[in-house]
Amino acid sequence: MFRRARRPAAHFGQGGSAGHAFGLYRIRAQTGDVLLYIGEGRSGTRLRAHAAKIRQPAHRQGGVFVAASALEASWVVGAWATHQRLKLEVDLIAAHLQGTGRVPPAQFLG
Repeated sequence: MFRRARRPAAHFGQGGSAGHAFGLYRIRAQTGDVLLYIGEGRSGTRLRAHAAKIRQPAHRQGGVFVAASALEASWVVGAWATHQRLKLEVDLIAAHLQGTGRVPPAQFLG
């Protein structure tokens, strides 16, 4: 089950209750329900790292997040091995591509 935290972009980096557990996460725009990014790793740590890019609008990924203004994150934690988590991330990106015809706009911007 995905846990969800809805926060305005300015407070997005708090990571909610994602903590330091390993898992999968996604970042979406609240308006328009646009999926911006799918990731894996220590969910809370990674969400804070992405939020830091909001303060760097010249950063390509930060620009996508700033343009979305209000962001929402959801995540799931699990006891997957690293290679399993990476495969799940790739599968989720592929499913999004197949369903929408494009990858999430912040996905491969670093």
